Amino acid sequence: MQPESTNEAVRSGEAGAFIRPQLPANDPLDCPQDQQRWLRFEAARYIEQLLAEMGVMARAAELQHLFYFLDMARQEASTQAQRWRDR
Repeated sequence: MQPESTNEAVRSGEAGAFIRPQLPANDPLDCPQDQQRWLRFEAARYIEQLLAEMGVMARAAELQHLFYFLDMARQEASTQAQRWRDR
């Protein structure tokens, strides 16, 4: 019997529980390759902007550890945006 969700599979301890979830019928990545690249670039760039704004708030509130993690995530989003832009 197949578990209904990944969480259910993990809870039940079934082998191979970490499988890629099935994409919904209206998946935005169900499109041509160049459009997928553009969508990934735009998503990474938007996430980078959001993280930068949250980092400003964390720094202003003197939440150093939170700022650190937000900045690390922002740097990763920036790297991903460059990766998808340059492909």
